[in-house]
Amino acid sequence: MLKPVRTVAPLVEPISLEEARARLRIDHHEEDPLIAALIAAATALLDGWSGILRRALINQTWVQKFPRFPAGAVLGLALAPVQSIVSVSYFDADNVQRTLDASVYALLDDELGPFVTRQVDQAWPATFAREDAVSVTYVAGYGPSGDDVPAAIRHAMHLIIGHWYEHRESVVVGTNMVHLPLAVNALLGPYRGIRL
Repeated sequence: MLKPVRTVAPLVEPISLEEARARLRIDHHEEDPLIAALIAAATALLDGWSGILRRALINQTWVQKFPRFPAGAVLGLALAPVQSIVSVSYFDADNVQRTLDASVYALLDDELGPFVTRQVDQAWPATFAREDAVSVTYVAGYGPSGDDVPAAIRHAMHLIIGHWYEHRESVVVGTNMVHLPLAVNALLGPYRGIRL
């Protein structure tokens, strides 16, 4: 499997500027650029292929490529939750790109995450020998708005944003240890993705 590529980014952040400002108890707009940057950084920490959760928070489109259709009938998808499969395409034995009919495959999910499998009465077509022979395009995310993201993830993001807002340097001198990672890890633990 090649590294997944996001082709359509989310339209909104999981937490709005207004929500973050209210949570930080800030009633002015002078620090909006900083708060927006903190929201973006917290989102990047958690969201997508490079995020620690290996989940898409807000709906976004990804393309994942494979060298062939699997003998075991399953194409594991790197991000969860998956809302829908946009298309499955492949390079046939003559190296011509074709789109697989949607009746050939199904989207399923198990304890390891989402995957595409062939229907019981179907077979995968032969492919040309290349690293990107099969492409799965899919929409992943909890939904189109921040309200669709689980409350635990949103709360962890608020904790992270608040911590970064209050502690703007990498080292804080003269204070006791802060237990933010424990709280964040407890909130995010159930949502951590399994690496493929």
